[in-house]
Amino acid sequence: MTRDSLPQGYAAVAAVVVGTVLSMLFLHYLIFRFLSRALQGMQRILSKAKLLAIEFLPHHLKNVSGVTVAQFLSLIEPHFRRLTIPTKNKTVETKDFHSCLSEMYDHDQRDEAILFQKHV
Repeated sequence: MTRDSLPQGYAAVAAVVVGTVLSMLFLHYLIFRFLSRALQGMQRILSKAKLLAIEFLPHHLKNVSGVTVAQFLSLIEPHFRRLTIPTKNKTVETKDFHSCLSEMYDHDQRDEAILFQKHV
């Protein structure tokens, strides 16, 4: 089926849907790129923060930002002592941040808001 063989109106709707999806993907790309750079510039703020809630999206780390778990954590880990992953009902100390998030990264498991906490 070609675009010309679609009933009138369907081609326009299909074009809008495809355009919307592409726009959303590009916007998500820009947001994730900005977040990586923002974390680099937020070191003073992070040093004073008691809690950081952040999305963990392995697909975006790998394929959008080109960031490893170690690179992601290098910006956060110095400032926090505990990590809670709500979807796994799991809390770990600093020494286990990397292994815990690497396992999620390797299995493409996401969480809408992992929580880094300053105090135990």
